[in-house]
Amino acid sequence: MLTVGLTGSSGSGKGYVSSLLERAGIPCLDTDRVCREVYKKGNPCYQELVAAFGEGILGPDREIDRGALRKTAFAAEERYRKLNEIAFRHIRKATVAWLEEQRQKGEKVAVIDAPMLFESGFDSLCDKIVAVTADTETQIRRIVKRDGVGEEVAAERLKKQKPNAEYLARADFALDNSDAVGDQIKEDAAALAEKLKALAEAKGMPGERSQEGKPPLSPHGERKG
Repeated sequence: MLTVGLTGSSGSGKGYVSSLLERAGIPCLDTDRVCREVYKKGNPCYQELVAAFGEGILGPDREIDRGALRKTAFAAEERYRKLNEIAFRHIRKATVAWLEEQRQKGEKVAVIDAPMLFESGFDSLCDKIVAVTADTETQIRRIVKRDGVGEEVAAERLKKQKPNAEYLARADFALDNSDAVGDQIKEDAAALAEKLKALAEAKGMPGERSQEGKPPLSPHGERKG
């Protein structure tokens, strides 16, 4: 089975691309949804987080308040690293289990939708990487609409994330999901789905990816050579 990592910064429209790939018959796992699941009361991740950060991260229902958790963890670099260490470990376990389920079902391609694909080390699970990008203006507009924050807040969030160039440098395929592109993204995602299926069929079980010596991206998002 070909395992594909789908990544990009906030406001790139990665979730929409994931939905288009699913429409094309490729199962996709939203790791943010997995995160919400492992955070639920009674799960091992929940217990570790409460032990590490205290009950101040809990809401009235005793579930983890993600806003309170972020505020507590982001107050110090050491806390932030601790949060990632705990969360990534549990999300990875669930992700590996999901991938095995897809293999058992006989799927040829499976996609891991992860905004922090490289920071979490989840790229090591992937045979190919897809980067979803958009221009800054589009990203800011989407974040404002999605999260109900001001443009300045949205812009500050983007500044703390990797620039598009970093995602592109480490990707095997790239999709431009800027607003100006319009419905072209639907055609591009459908074409990518077919390429991934063909690659899985042609190569069978792919070997490990190499981050070194990869040729540049073509205008259509696929690497040349």
